Amino acid sequence: MSIFTTPVSVYSIGSGKKVLVAVLIVALLLVAGGAALSMWSAGQMREAIKRQFNEEQLVIARNVANLIERELKVLKREILIIAKEISPGLFYPETLNKSIQKTLVRVVEMGVRHIAVVEIKSGKIYTYMPNQYWTVRDFPVQPPGNWPLTENINEENIRVSQPQIKYSQMSLELSVLWKEILLNYFC
Repeated sequence: MSIFTTPVSVYSIGSGKKVLVAVLIVALLLVAGGAALSMWSAGQMREAIKRQFNEEQLVIARNVANLIERELKVLKREILIIAKEISPGLFYPETLNKSIQKTLVRVVEMGVRHIAVVEIKSGKIYTYMPNQYWTVRDFPVQPPGNWPLTENINEENIRVSQPQIKYSQMSLELSVLWKEILLNYFC
């Protein structure tokens, strides 16, 4: 007899099946646990990504709001500067042309398309465009009833319209009524 030969069956056939079934059950439990852990991890990652996205959007919204507030403040300051240059009495568009053109250079990047000066007594509107001469046309306008004429001009006198949304554009109007002159910035 050779020392390398082994008996045909050391274990009985019934105990091998039990071990195989036990190994399969353990393997299935490991696979199920791995799948459950993977699904839980994916859910946690999804929630973390959502939370991070919302936080980033909030930061962007705050920055945009701050930018808009700063630009509106600059536009209000610019409209006050021009309004204070308007002399009482008759309005002469050529006297304001140079200062309005300088203002347009400063504010055109903030979205100002043109500046309009409405002389209420004569019903004329003078429109100043960047790097162009002004245009004049008849415009019978009445100031709003709750907008009194005032001799004191400050930021409280400036009205900002509701945004007008048309197609993919949004427009806004800043206005000040002073010395029977209505000064508008069209953004």
